[in-house]
Amino acid sequence: FPAYGTYDITPIEADIDVLSQYEYLVFLGWNTMTDENMDKLCEYVRRGGKILLTGAHLNYNARRDGKFTPPSTEKLEKLCGIRYKGTNSRTNYGSKFEWESVEPQHLYPGTKNHVCDALFSAGYVDYMDVELVTARVLASTSDAFGSKNGGEHISVIENRIGKGTVTLLTS
Repeated sequence: FPAYGTYDITPIEADIDVLSQYEYLVFLGWNTMTDENMDKLCEYVRRGGKILLTGAHLNYNARRDGKFTPPSTEKLEKLCGIRYKGTNSRTNYGSKFEWESVEPQHLYPGTKNHVCDALFSAGYVDYMDVELVTARVLASTSDAFGSKNGGEHISVIENRIGKGTVTLLTS
């Protein structure tokens, strides 16, 4: 058993009633997204589920080495509350959290005055360039210890749908 309890590995192809038994879905590893899966995830969140995923999990391209193929604007807005601008940006900046989650049990590092270390990756990271529709920014990239650096790229967003929440790392 993991340190914080048990977990199941559940395929995205599982029925919505099976997925709805879980409070939280965390996407790890490779995933190829489809319209059917996007619709299922929207319904899961609407019913009160919580999802954590990255931009890579939204890729419709089945080739790992292929070009990023995002969901349709309609599907992306519905699930993540964003529009994809059609470009990706690469940076080695870290991420600095700007706000707490609407979910009380989700705690993120950071301070109200933004005087803290940005959390850096081990090298360069590609971020989706996005425009907010209904989502809100939780973290942006930064290379500064001091006050908020203006956030070159949005790195973490949160979107409420019905009773649930989607947290997207735009990497």
